[in-house]
Amino acid sequence: MKKILLAIIMIASSVTFGAECVNEKGEDIYNQPEVFMAMIEKADSCYSAKSLAEACAYGSSLDIQTAGAAYGVCEAELTKTNPAKNLTDLLTGMNSLCNKKYENEDGTMYRSMNAFCRLSAVEWILGVASPVDGL
Repeated sequence: MKKILLAIIMIASSVTFGAECVNEKGEDIYNQPEVFMAMIEKADSCYSAKSLAEACAYGSSLDIQTAGAAYGVCEAELTKTNPAKNLTDLLTGMNSLCNKKYENEDGTMYRSMNAFCRLSAVEWILGVASPVDGL
């Protein structure tokens, strides 16, 4: 079961980042972390927050803050769905697997990978917890 969960997390977090690190005017904000951090925190959905965090990823410890902010947006959205306990328990387990995967690795790149692993986990759980219109 743990291997399946980790595989899901890794597949979700290894998707190529397709969005661009731009503001609403289409201006490049990659070198303005305070700007994209504020945009992530104000995102209207988990998907938007995660997409922007991925697009503006540095591969460094800065990603702990940006992915963490996106995680907060996703977590707030998840809370609104009133998820079943088994899903919140699953998220806790997935987060633990992310932590375990990178716990013995040194360097800021691995802290970044851990943050995005956890962000992918909460987004996945949100997708499971959210009702799909028309079904």
